[in-house]
Amino acid sequence: LGVLLLKGITQREVHLWGIFGTEEFKHIRSQLLSLLLREPQQSRVRRLLIITLAALARVSPWNELMACVGQLSTSAQHSDRRLGMSLLDKLAEYVGPYLMEHLDSVTGFVCPVLAQMDSLSPADPDVIDKLLAMSAAAQACCSIIHEMSDDITASGQHRLCLHILHAARVGRVLADMSSSSTNSSNGVIFDASSLAEEVFSSITLLACENPCAFQQVFPAMTELAIVPVCMA
Repeated sequence: LGVLLLKGITQREVHLWGIFGTEEFKHIRSQLLSLLLREPQQSRVRRLLIITLAALARVSPWNELMACVGQLSTSAQHSDRRLGMSLLDKLAEYVGPYLMEHLDSVTGFVCPVLAQMDSLSPADPDVIDKLLAMSAAAQACCSIIHEMSDDITASGQHRLCLHILHAARVGRVLADMSSSSTNSSNGVIFDASSLAEEVFSSITLLACENPCAFQQVFPAMTELAIVPVCMA
């Protein structure tokens, strides 16, 4: 309940944080970030904290948060990568212009996670954990591209734009697995159908609002995702 109230205050009454001194405010943000890292993967508190931290990033620059996102996104643990991607997704929504100042770094976080799609094997014992991380990366990819200026996305050739196809492939794999619901190696419930819907919703929204980003990948995406649906 406390985290839920904190999220509401941070989203709608952000000025209330002004009662704290600079160092006190930094300490509070640091403690909340530490709390996030300790929360179980699928807890509601974790989801609320991600939103709260992204909203807090609007108050003043928070380089430590970006450093943490970088560490999570490049971690060998798939659960860490998923958390890093989820943070980026919300940061794009709340502090998109700030992320654009670090676009090269952000691109370097997202693309390697999505690129794992090229080597994904159903026989891989970590396949579900990888898909959980890649589904978060697919949504982050779309959210970040949404914040990119028209002159960057005009040709559709930015490295991140080219990974929209990887995002669509993640959605397609999840859709194909939607008849099954199981647990990952970390005990996380894996709902492929819901994840596929989230990924394709992100792609669809991006296509409506920034069609230029799709110029280079649309033919391949049509063959991958649209034609099979029409022929089903």
